[in-house]
Amino acid sequence: MIGAALVLLLAGGVEDPWVTARAAPDGPARTAALVASLADDAVAGLSAQALGERLGVAFQAFLDAERRTAAEELLALARAFDARERAVWSAFCLEGALRRGHSRYAAADAALAAVQPRDAAEALALLERRALVAGAAGDTARETAFLGAALARGSTDARQVLGFRALRVGARAEAAVHFGVLLDPAVAARDLPPWALRGYGLTLLPERVAGPLR
Repeated sequence: MIGAALVLLLAGGVEDPWVTARAAPDGPARTAALVASLADDAVAGLSAQALGERLGVAFQAFLDAERRTAAEELLALARAFDARERAVWSAFCLEGALRRGHSRYAAADAALAAVQPRDAAEALALLERRALVAGAAGDTARETAFLGAALARGSTDARQVLGFRALRVGARAEAAVHFGVLLDPAVAARDLPPWALRGYGLTLLPERVAGPLR
C-alpha cells in the first residue's frame, strides 16, 4: 500500500512531498509523502532545525501508525528514519517495526547490531533491546548472553527479566538475589524498578500459596 502511494506521489509530479505530508490526513498517502520528504534529495540544503521539524512530524506519524497497527506504514517510516539518522533511536524504531509488525527477528537484531552507540547508556540500551529480540525469537541462549552482558553493565531491566525467569522455573533463591539487588538502598534511592518489590515479595511466599509463575 505504501509502495503504491509513493509511486502515485512521484508520478503526479509533486516537487515537494513535504507540502503534501503537512496537508494530507493520517494514512498511507501521508506516510508515503513523509518517507519521500526524508530522502536525500528532499533534505539537501535543509537547516538542522528544518530537518528536525520533518523528523518530528514523521515520528508522530510513526506513533499514529503504531496505534493503528499499520505495520507496512510503520516499517516504511522506520526505514526512512534509519536511513536518514543511523542513530540508536532510529534503530529502535526499525527493530520494533520488524519485530512486532513482521516477526522478522534476524533483521530486527541486524538493525540493532549496525548502529554505533554514542555512550555507555546507549550501549546498555542496545544490549537490553537485543535481549528482547532474542527472547521474542525464542533463542534463550542468545537472550541469556545479552542479559548477562547487560547485567555486567548494571542493568536493572536485566535483573528483572532474570528474576522472573528464575521464578518461572521455581528457582526462588536465585530470583530473590536478582530482586533483592534491586531493593538495595543505592538503587532504591533512585526510581525503584517497577517489579522489584513485587518480584521479591513473590520469592517470600510459600510455593503452595504463590504457585508456579506462568
